[in-house]
Amino acid sequence: MKKLHFTISFFCFLIITALSCKKECPAPPTPPAPVIKTVEELLTAKSWQLQEARFLQDNSLTYYKRGETSNGNIYDVDSIRFNANNTGWYRNSGGTSTFNWNFLDPQKTKLRLFYSAANFTVNWENVHVTDSTFRYAEYYTIPGSSTISMGAFYRIPRQGNGQ
Repeated sequence: MKKLHFTISFFCFLIITALSCKKECPAPPTPPAPVIKTVEELLTAKSWQLQEARFLQDNSLTYYKRGETSNGNIYDVDSIRFNANNTGWYRNSGGTSTFNWNFLDPQKTKLRLFYSAANFTVNWENVHVTDSTFRYAEYYTIPGSSTISMGAFYRIPRQGNGQ
């Protein structure tokens, strides 16, 4: 009899345990949706320093890579900043120039910079920007001169104070 009582008690325990486990548990919290930034937000979030460039200007090929001493350090101060109001500045060893900018296509892969002080336009194509990289192809002709330039550029967020 004790065995029967024990067996019945054991089965009751299993049934109660099984029934109590079928209670609905709350769903795990939904992770927050990733913040997707627009191209403009990515472009204007920081200043961009030159990391690597290869360009042909007046039949002379130039290659620069930050940190390599063999190519000189002429572009180490090179940086560019885009503001949300479609203005910006470009800084190099020759000083700082201001410009206006705008996208030329709905996909935001073509960009034009206009330096009004010099009446000078720079065209960028294949623009690709993320939180940590900024790549583009550039071409321009300097008005009133025979200078023609085209190249590919790779920039990273400027280190330090962001200026």
